[in-house]
Amino acid sequence: MNDLFAVHGISVREAFILRGDEGAGIVGQIDGLIEYKGHLYLVEMKWLKDPVGRPEISPHLVSVYGRGDVRGLFISASGYTPAAITDTKTALSQKTCVLMEIEEISLLLSRDGDLQDLLHKKVVAAEVDRNPHLKVLA
Repeated sequence: MNDLFAVHGISVREAFILRGDEGAGIVGQIDGLIEYKGHLYLVEMKWLKDPVGRPEISPHLVSVYGRGDVRGLFISASGYTPAAITDTKTALSQKTCVLMEIEEISLLLSRDGDLQDLLHKKVVAAEVDRNPHLKVLA
């Protein structure tokens, strides 16, 4: 995924681990961080058999909320449950959070589309229409 973002001109920071204060050990893991149009997005990816639900989306939303001006991008290989979409929609009152699916990226690649255009459509839908899960099939 990091290579895909980089090829499309989106700055990427590889996955990293967060360590707590002395003795706390590892307190979190971030799959990646991208910079898109001057905004930082924490990126989380899940390759699950079942749709991403509240238990999977919540830690990502907490990570986003805990970081000032950072936004969130969650990418799923199996879609999202209505509860996960609702929780993300609720988060939009405070933070820009976008839900993307691997299917969208796959179709984008098969049609030689631009990832920045796809991300732009999804961010606008989240910010303007309060729809974090706009299906954009390039």
